[in-house]
Amino acid sequence: MSEYIKILSKSRPYIAAVTAVAVLMFWIISMRTAGIKNNDAFYRQSFSTLVVNSKSFYRRSIEFQLGNGLKIYFMPSDQKIAVGDSIQKEANTNKYSVYRKNVNGVYDFLAYCDISDSP
Repeated sequence: MSEYIKILSKSRPYIAAVTAVAVLMFWIISMRTAGIKNNDAFYRQSFSTLVVNSKSFYRRSIEFQLGNGLKIYFMPSDQKIAVGDSIQKEANTNKYSVYRKNVNGVYDFLAYCDISDSP
């Protein structure tokens, strides 16, 4: 029994390392899969929605959450939209229009964007 405990105690660091690598791989694959699903749904759908929230990922990218549950990503230097903007998009395209509210509370056209330009 003590032989088994010695072997097990020696292999603990390897088990921990393999577990850490497996968790990291699972996280990377799940994030990649979620991104592919988001981009596919974004491409297929036609919608008019508002940007409802945003969050920064360690200042490397900014995620903008739309009212319909989809997400758009920008690099901080390329940020073209803001919370409160209106996004309009036709089905089966990556291109969308951004509208921003002016001082009178009316949405004015701001820019055309393409989700395939996002990180």
